[in-house]
Amino acid sequence: MEITHQNNLNFKIKGKNAQVILDTARMTVDDFEISGPGEYEVKGVTVLAIKDDAKLVFRVKIDNVIFLYPGCLKEEIDGVDVLFTDNSEIVSKIEPKMVIPMGEEEQVKKIIKDLGKEGLSKLPKLLTSADKLPDLLEVIWL
Repeated sequence: MEITHQNNLNFKIKGKNAQVILDTARMTVDDFEISGPGEYEVKGVTVLAIKDDAKLVFRVKIDNVIFLYPGCLKEEIDGVDVLFTDNSEIVSKIEPKMVIPMGEEEQVKKIIKDLGKEGLSKLPKLLTSADKLPDLLEVIWL
């Protein structure tokens, strides 16, 4: 699958059979929009949308990889492979395999520094799959 950064807080995940757009207010799986809490399955993509305070948090499973966006949920969620977050403190609670920091560039640099991964270069995209996920925490700057 291919993961690309659309702008500060939006990302696109292109899987084998579907494309997911993650946004702070909603997400879409191809042309199907999810803007409220609930459980969904669209084109083999499973989504759990959880209302947390005034925003939605999405747990998305696509091509056997589980994503959490944005990763600032107050409760713990197990089994997250890739965490999109604007807060480094949540990483130890979620324990993902990969972290993709989000936000303005200075905020992203702070998250990278907080996680002890200074010196990262910004990538145009990430190509990964379930069998390529790391054993130890990896931070990816998109």
